[in-house]
Amino acid sequence: MQRLSILLPAWLRWASFILGLASLGLWAWTQAELGKQWSAQLQLREDHQLVTSGPYARVRHPLYSAMFAFGIAFAVLTANWVFVVFAALVIAGLFLRVPKEEKMMLEQFGDQYRNYMKQTGRFFPVARH
Repeated sequence: MQRLSILLPAWLRWASFILGLASLGLWAWTQAELGKQWSAQLQLREDHQLVTSGPYARVRHPLYSAMFAFGIAFAVLTANWVFVVFAALVIAGLFLRVPKEEKMMLEQFGDQYRNYMKQTGRFFPVARH
């Protein structure tokens, strides 16, 4: 593993530690807001409701944003190429999943989801006009 190490300054690794903690906080908040609506698979629950509160008020996929941030933070904190590659693969997988998920949500919620898409960013908040 030593050969795969990346020389990074200590301040950057500490910053990634803080980013990792913040991303875990966002992850927990997101899970709490979703409650029973959450599923690891691309599926909607019976009587599924569109969640637009908490972090979902500004971002459509805050759980994925938290996962991105955590993956990046862990890769930088460990300063190892193995974790950089792993984080990149996870992020790529999530980018492939999101269009399928949004298609499913559009089919279920129609104009309600279209309007929600206009008001929120996919992974990051958008400036409100």
